[in-house]
Amino acid sequence: MGQRRRFAQLAGALEDSGLEGVLYEDANDPRGVGLLTWNQCPDFFVDELRPFLRHKAFHGLAFKPDYTMMGRTYSIGYEPNLEEWLLDRPRRW
Repeated sequence: MGQRRRFAQLAGALEDSGLEGVLYEDANDPRGVGLLTWNQCPDFFVDELRPFLRHKAFHGLAFKPDYTMMGRTYSIGYEPNLEEWLLDRPRRW
């Protein structure tokens, strides 16, 4: 399967899922992708995201645990409206 077609399938699966996220092509791996998701509820990552990643569109991808990052986002103190900066603004992009 062509890389463009595979990326389109992955993007379609993400869009159909209703999850908030962004799919990126991996600049360092011509066959790789990166997925950025966010949620205020920690259960989301186990209850919703994990089952989504079992979708057949993702079966041919290699998991790269070295690039996995989970964590919290903290303010640096200069954001006049933290909720806007962390949650609302990225959704509009």
